[in-house]
Amino acid sequence: MCGQMLRRAWLSLLSCTLACAPPVSTAPLGGTAWVPPEPSTDKRAATEEKPRGAKTDVRKRESAPPPPLTSTTSVAVAPPLASGNPTATSAATQFAFVPLQNGDKVTIRTRYLISARLNGNIEADAHERIEIQIIDATPEEVRELTLEYAESEGKITVRDQTTNDTSDAGKRYSVRFAAGTPRVSALSGKMDANDEKSVLFDLGLVTGYLPLIRGQLPWLPKPKATLRLSSAELDRVFGKLQTVTLNPASLSYQGSDGSAPEQALFLCALPIQFEQMGLRFDVALDGKCWAQFRDSRPKRIELAGQIRVAASPTTDIDGKLEATLSYTYWR
Repeated sequence: MCGQMLRRAWLSLLSCTLACAPPVSTAPLGGTAWVPPEPSTDKRAATEEKPRGAKTDVRKRESAPPPPLTSTTSVAVAPPLASGNPTATSAATQFAFVPLQNGDKVTIRTRYLISARLNGNIEADAHERIEIQIIDATPEEVRELTLEYAESEGKITVRDQTTNDTSDAGKRYSVRFAAGTPRVSALSGKMDANDEKSVLFDLGLVTGYLPLIRGQLPWLPKPKATLRLSSAELDRVFGKLQTVTLNPASLSYQGSDGSAPEQALFLCALPIQFEQMGLRFDVALDGKCWAQFRDSRPKRIELAGQIRVAASPTTDIDGKLEATLSYTYWR
């Protein structure tokens, strides 16, 4: 539930920004889009400007659905997993599909960092270990799973006042899928709408993305192939969030990772917006993502981006958001 802690950090940042920023513009809020990749060895979105401390600030010129993935051969049969050990993988040349099975387990480790300086320092550090177990699955879909926040710790510091939060540690949930629609229920403690959204967000790259890619696998990517995901597709993966907008994202295939040839490396870009009380923050996240060829499952995501005040581009909050997620698969 790092999302709960991050929401509190955003609200703290919002309060400080409102105290310093000029009146908010009444101009309509426009979306962002992506600059198509140029035919070069670097397929990151084109850079227009680099604010202080920023990696890249990608801005969109057009939005298009992701191109169909091309495949040339049938799905390869995956070797069995080692009992009680992380998934053993072998090198592959294409992305295949291996369904999650009854008893499979997934461990997700997350860490989110927010830092900003405006009318006082604001820092947030939230990390979790999430344990997921598949209860009922068919070759076509997952029907039921349990999710537990085995570890959950967050810390927010605002103007030298620090708050620690471990209230989400130990919370357990059951998620059932009826015709692809998830239903979340609490197995311990109480649950509100924010809890449900957080659970579905954390399941995005375990079950949420499967309907999006299942029909397009196996996939043999071309060198430097770029995939684009619309906001609607991202909402299907992660669920519709209340105050956070996921703008169209891009994934640029870089080939197999030299140190782990069984994994594919992507350069990824994801701009997000956080809006509250008429004020909007823009964060152009970019970084790297790794996925397994053998089953198309994510392994690690590393993203970072500068925080900017969209309604007041002259207000320098010197802010940064970093996100790191890792996935381990067990049977």
